[in-house]
This record gives sequence, structure tokens and C-alpha cells, in this order.
Amino acid sequence: MNLENENLKNVFSGVIGNAFEWYDFALFGAFASTLSQLFFPESTSQVAMLKIYGIFAAGFIMRPLGSLVLGYIGDKKGRKTTLLLSILLMAIPTICIGMLPAYYQIGALAPYFLILTRLIQGFAMGGEYGSSMVFLFEHAPQKQKGFYSSWVDVGCLVGVLLGTLAGWGTNTFLNQSSYLSWGWRLPFIASIGLAILALYFRHNLEETNTFKEFVSESSSAFSFKKFNSYIIPVISVVFVYAFGNVCFYIFLVFIPNYFIQEHTVSSGTSLLVTSAMSALIAIVIPFGGYLSDKYGRQKLLSVSIIVASLLTYPLFLTMSLSHLQLNLLSQIFFALALGTFYGGEAAFFAQTFPPQVRCRGVSLVLSFSNIFFGGISPLLATWIVQEFREIKFVGLMITFVGLLALWGLLKTSPQKLDKWSLKYN
Repeated sequence: MNLENENLKNVFSGVIGNAFEWYDFALFGAFASTLSQLFFPESTSQVAMLKIYGIFAAGFIMRPLGSLVLGYIGDKKGRKTTLLLSILLMAIPTICIGMLPAYYQIGALAPYFLILTRLIQGFAMGGEYGSSMVFLFEHAPQKQKGFYSSWVDVGCLVGVLLGTLAGWGTNTFLNQSSYLSWGWRLPFIASIGLAILALYFRHNLEETNTFKEFVSESSSAFSFKKFNSYIIPVISVVFVYAFGNVCFYIFLVFIPNYFIQEHTVSSGTSLLVTSAMSALIAIVIPFGGYLSDKYGRQKLLSVSIIVASLLTYPLFLTMSLSHLQLNLLSQIFFALALGTFYGGEAAFFAQTFPPQVRCRGVSLVLSFSNIFFGGISPLLATWIVQEFREIKFVGLMITFVGLLALWGLLKTSPQKLDKWSLKYN
């Protein structure tokens, strides 16, 4: 098989695997409003949503543990091993969610079972996302690492698209009684089909040459303790990823559910718009990866952060004014800026760490960023709206994280990272 066909096979395997993982993850966000009714029926709608978002955030607590365990396996046993294991660990709890008894069946125990499934999902995601980035980055040609590794995020958005479409479909084509009694369970249980497909394609992958080379050389041993020397770059990268993280969960989880809760639009319409935005971001991501190869990761990420941050004002202003047409236009421009950012992030993260600890390093950075920023974003945004009665303040939260991300890019010296990366490659 020639290099081009091999790269296409790797890209497809990365996309289908990440699509499955994020389909499972996105289902929880797409069905958040429904789950709040089924598992917290005795609470008011707003309090129930806060509890569901709290459970959503709880999944992120397990990510660092998943990063350490699955990342260690990826650095010691191979990237492929981790990618297969994470699929299995994600499939089991997702299918279980589709079979969980609701509050009216077992009472107060129901939310605890839901929390347990989210914790297992978080553990699996802790190793999957970073390992996928590393796998495609190491397989890619030297001058196209941004483009090829960007397809990891395409897979994520494809998964989100499938998850939100599943929510839209069940909302649209089932009556309310059927939907609440059994219809909402179907997308969770159906994920087994996507899991089998992902396992099949990943089983036929070749391990990366980078991993084979450092495993075969005893002199290439690298102590993970050396991360202490690079604490500032690591923290900086956490802040950089925080921007994409917060934007992702506000844009594709909080906003659609906000429209539903406020009865601004129907559930089906809100999920359909979110699906369209997910598709748009996915289309833009490879172009962002290409630009990162041509102009540099940091320059691309900086421009994308500035543009997206500036767009938060019209985005949330039109939401507060309930001007749906202008809000849709604002969402489109925001999606374009966000997609460009995602196009450059995967290669930026992967090139930060030497191959001996690359899976653990990337996965830990992503996990800590998710815990401190991404996972709590819908919860914090909901609290802001309740506390200040004004959704425009949610935009200030994104702008603040954008400033942190720009600081992170400034503090991450390209020369230092290049020297570090070359030393261990």
C-alpha cells in the first residue's frame, strides 16, 4: 500500500473512531433537557438542568485518570492498543444509559446510575482523544501534519452531528409519549453499531513508525518526571485548549438547550441548527489544518481566538434580543472561526511533547483543560443566566478564556518547543 492510501486509511480510522466516541458523548448533551425531566422530575426545570449539567461535568473528573492509564498504555504498548481499548470502554456505558431505569421506575437511585455511566465515559475519553491526535500526527507526512491530524477534530464534529441528528430525529418523528417512554433510549443503544464499525477499522491499523523506533532503542528512555522542567509550557497549552473547549460546550451544548428551555424554538429546530453548525465546523477544520501547515500553528490559533472572541458579542446580543435570523448569521461566522481554530490545535498539542510520553502528555493537557474549563461551561453559563438574568454575560466568559489562551500562546516559545521536540524525534 502506498503512502497516500495508507494515510487515507489512517485518517478514516481516526475519523470513525472519534465519531463514535463523540457521538456517545454528544448524546448526553443533545438529550440533556430530556434527561433532566426523566431523572429529576421533582425539581423545577432550571434546577433539573443544573443537576444534569453537574452530572455532565462529573464525567470530566475521570479524564485525568483515563489519560494516565490509557496514555501510559499508548506510550508503552502502542497507540493502536489504546485506540481499541478506549472504544470498548466508551461503548459499554453508553449502551447502559439507553437501558437505565428512570426516576419514576426506581426513584432517587436513578441519578446515581447515570453518574456512574458518565464517570466511565469520562475515563474512556481521557485516553481516546489525545491518542488519536498522536496517532495521526505521527503517521502524517512532515509538511502536512497539521492537515492530517486535523481530521481528529473532524471526527469529533461528525460524532456531535450524528448525536444531535439522533436527538432531532427522535424528537421530530415520535410523539411525546413514545419519545419519553422509550424513544430517547434508541440512539444510545444504537451506538453499538458504530462501535463495531470503529473496532473493525482500527483493528487493521499499522502502529506508527515513531512508536516502533523509540521502543526499539533503549537509549531513548525518557522520564515522565522531566515534565517538571516544562511546567509553564504545559500550563500554557492547557489554557490554549481551554478556549476551544469552552466554545465547544457553550456553542453546541448550552446554546441549543437554552433555546429549548426558553421556548424560543422547538427542540427539533434547535437540534437541527446545532447539527448544521457542527457540519459547518467539520467542513472548515481541514482547511484550518492546511493553513496551520502553511503559516504556522501559533499564528493561526491567535487569529482564530481573536476573531471568535469578537464574535461573541453579536452572538449573545442577538440571543438576548430573540432575533433568530441575526443569531443564525452570528452562529455561522462563529462556527467558521471555531473550525479554523480546531484545524490547527491537534498538531500544536502533539508537537509539544516528545514521542516517549506524547500520549500521556497530550491526553493529560486535554483532560485538565476539560476539568477546569470545558466540563463546567454549560453549568457555569446556566448559573450566570439565572444569577444575572442576562445571557450576554456568557459572552464575557468566552472572551476571558480567549485572553487566557492568547497568554498561553505567548508564553509557549516556538523555539523552545521545537528544540525540545527535535531532541527526542
